[in-house]
Amino acid sequence: MDYGTNVKPDSIRKLLQHQVAEQSKVCDVTLKSGRWTKRYHLHVLMESPFFQQAFRNNFQERHCGAVELHIGSPRTIDMAIMYLYGICPELNMNNIAQLLDLAEFFLLPNLKMLCFTWLQKVELLEVNVVDVLHLCSIYELNIPGVELFIEQRLLTLLKGDHLLTLCSESVANLFSDQRLSYVPHALKLKFISRWIRKRQNARMDQVAKCMTLIDIPRMIQEQRQPSNQQENCLLYSPSTGVLKLLAYSFIARKWYKLLVSAELKRTQFCKDKMSMDGCHLITYNDEENILIAHDLDKNKSKHIAVEYFKPFFKIISSKLVVKNGLCYLIQTERTKSYNSKSTLLMGHITPLCNELHLNSLLFFNGDVLKWCVNSSNLVAILTRASISTKPYHAATFFYNLLVYDSSSSTRFDVTHLIEDKLSDEVELYGIDQGFAVLNGCHISIVMPQHGPNAISGFVMMYIQREMDVLYSFIDNKCYKYSLRDLHHTLEETNVSDLLEHYAIPTKWQMIPMPEGLPFNSTYFKKLVHMSLQNTTLRCHFNCPHCELLDGEAKERTLTDKSLHLQTSTDSDTEDDDDFRDKSQDLQTCIDSSTCSDTDDDDDFLQQLISNN
Repeated sequence: MDYGTNVKPDSIRKLLQHQVAEQSKVCDVTLKSGRWTKRYHLHVLMESPFFQQAFRNNFQERHCGAVELHIGSPRTIDMAIMYLYGICPELNMNNIAQLLDLAEFFLLPNLKMLCFTWLQKVELLEVNVVDVLHLCSIYELNIPGVELFIEQRLLTLLKGDHLLTLCSESVANLFSDQRLSYVPHALKLKFISRWIRKRQNARMDQVAKCMTLIDIPRMIQEQRQPSNQQENCLLYSPSTGVLKLLAYSFIARKWYKLLVSAELKRTQFCKDKMSMDGCHLITYNDEENILIAHDLDKNKSKHIAVEYFKPFFKIISSKLVVKNGLCYLIQTERTKSYNSKSTLLMGHITPLCNELHLNSLLFFNGDVLKWCVNSSNLVAILTRASISTKPYHAATFFYNLLVYDSSSSTRFDVTHLIEDKLSDEVELYGIDQGFAVLNGCHISIVMPQHGPNAISGFVMMYIQREMDVLYSFIDNKCYKYSLRDLHHTLEETNVSDLLEHYAIPTKWQMIPMPEGLPFNSTYFKKLVHMSLQNTTLRCHFNCPHCELLDGEAKERTLTDKSLHLQTSTDSDTEDDDDFRDKSQDLQTCIDSSTCSDTDDDDDFLQQLISNN
């Protein structure tokens, strides 16, 4: 006999596999499933605790040498048994459920782990995600991303048939999740009717429970409301990097996440450098003299060139505000005498204009510390001028608070009305009729007095401030923020109620803080008002569908950067166009969800509503 080339012992697995393939007589145990039979080795089957129990005890299988199986199919049974011979099964979505059943039945933990590992790597699709979810529920498997996949694509899945096999508990969990508020109630109701009709005899007793998940009065209100109805909201940005915007609805008393275009995402949210007018968030590039109006309802951005007379001296500060279709710009320049000179400019802005011409309205001396415009288009300006009587001596500062009425081109000095001495720490806010001045321990409300044809003067009303409480005024609302015992509190009331606090105690309404998101005094000072369409207020502040859109946008951006196919400008335009397409697809899907496919569906829906 010659010497071999391998010093390691040969594996017996190939021999055993060959014997099973040829159905050799040494295969001494027969497995049956219906008309299918196949023989295997007893000593291999004994690796399974199931067969150990069957052949070690006095069972029928021990005497006849055959085992009758009523689980799985002939092919999956053979795949599970051949796993004991060292052959891994070819897994797919058609056999994974049966192989998991057989792994449980034969008590084969390694085969179960093999199936679990395969499920973790399988690509989730709309056609298989429900099956994967069922398997996770039955076998207590934890596969990250399965539930998130459904939550992100719930609009599409509810219109299809894949979710009709869900159990009542899964349907209840989906429809009671506040994060999925982007799904309209009409679509939920339509899905429940189809879900019940899928197995009507078994699910009719679940009708009452499922109908409690649908807010039918709100659904009817949503359908009756015009899609372009505007609603005043409180806007808040919790982000420090990529811009995110949350809007608080005073009607629903909830926070919603707003869809933000690619161009706006790169904008830093800074109240002093932004202006809000209706549904438009406006930024101004003073170096290029470009005004950018971001429409949050339509998710579009428009660039408008700003033209005005350029001063001769160096501009040391510049700020632009848009209110009620009027654009205001104040620029401060340093003259040869090192004194400051400021100019107020104004121009009309329309949705169709590509150029904005600003005209000078008012000239005044001093540095502009704070200024604002109220809803009556009155401009309040706090200035500071310095006078030095002797060389090398510290300058003396003089503060002035003036109000300019653009309708009558009248200037009013209201400095004498302020009780406390003005300083750099003064906060100035525009309210509906006048202005709020936060100075020291008082809140001064400056209100105009109207004459026969125009404003004849101003009066002052004082309100005592609470200690350790921050205040902010926006239009007709007053907000206060406090932090006591590590507990943040945000409250709001109407300015008119605040002015009547001497006769009637002011009633403050609590605003719930967004859970899991940062909020402190810095964020409080950045709160602004916007007027948005009710259809824009759709997504929860942790909306999974928005996360999907953001992820897709990031992937497209990374792909464009790596391939260098386009310039940055072209890429930005394409991102915005694709973003608007996504938003329009979402709106189209929601609009179509309110329409029934057949008359039978209409009748069944009406029956569910009337009975519940």
